[in-house]
Amino acid sequence: TGYVTDEADNCTSSAELNATYTDVVLPGVCEGQEIITRYWTLTDNCGNSTEKQQTIIVADNTLAPTFTVPGDITINRGADCSYDASPSVTGNVTDAADNCTAVPIVTYSDVIIAGTCSGEETIIRTWTVTDRCGNPTQKIQHITVHDITNPVITQQASNQTAECTGSEPEDNAAYLAWLNTQGGGLATDVCGSGPLTWTNNAATQPWTSDGCTSSITVTFTVTDDCGNSNNTTATFTISDFTPPVITVNTPEITISGCSTADITGLTFSTTPVTITLAQLTAAGGTATDNCGIQSITYVDAQIGICPIVVTRTYTVTDFCNRTAIATQTFTIERLDFTIPTVTSASTVACQAL
Repeated sequence: TGYVTDEADNCTSSAELNATYTDVVLPGVCEGQEIITRYWTLTDNCGNSTEKQQTIIVADNTLAPTFTVPGDITINRGADCSYDASPSVTGNVTDAADNCTAVPIVTYSDVIIAGTCSGEETIIRTWTVTDRCGNPTQKIQHITVHDITNPVITQQASNQTAECTGSEPEDNAAYLAWLNTQGGGLATDVCGSGPLTWTNNAATQPWTSDGCTSSITVTFTVTDDCGNSNNTTATFTISDFTPPVITVNTPEITISGCSTADITGLTFSTTPVTITLAQLTAAGGTATDNCGIQSITYVDAQIGICPIVVTRTYTVTDFCNRTAIATQTFTIERLDFTIPTVTSASTVACQAL
């Protein structure tokens, strides 16, 4: 802290001058600081003295506080997307100590940066421990906030039924439109602002059919950009609501002959006979159905002798057992006008009564 220099007196040599001091110690402005007021006295051989004052400040600025920072931690958002990142949850400073301050001051500040998806973020928490003289020590803690909240289905996918079009079920236009709109399902992401992605398992699901209707049950899955997902399930059914159509291009035919055996083409039958579409076409008829024809039959009914009138009823049936009918009439006219002759005659006597 220094000593007296350049001491002098008009009668006493500098070597004989006596320099002494006394100290008054007072507390400083902070814990660990002291102010020493040193009073120097220089006395000659005759007892004459001179006094001067020196101020010595003992500062605490050599060693900063020490402490243990909380470890990095991951926390999750709640169902309402909130989270608690207070030190009671994420950890607090321990072992805070200082060479001069008994209880250092602990503070922290946070900087929040976006995470890898819209519902996540990282908190960079800077912990500062300061002694009473303002000497700080800082350390960093990383707090990762995860979004584990699934998207909310606001509208469930709905079952739908559509008319078949003759194509394969998986190529039905109404079905494809239903798939592309998640079956009408809607969702929202509670925590994130990123895009929602919809997928479905239609490619791995079987179509079931009873011959009339075909159906498939599809699960639609919605996923947010943090990988959280939810799903909704619905069934799409394809059915045939439209009866088939059948026509006969030659509804009335007149032929010459003596019996139903003279009808050409399809054989006369009073019991139903199953035929092909090609056979119907050859007989002068056509049949169509938007989903497919299950069977075509005909049956004949005869009235009269001369002429013979045969009414032929064609029935087309689709796979939902809806039917349509058309009739065709055959008139068989006998063209033999020869009068029968008697080749022999005999006389018979009348018996008396």
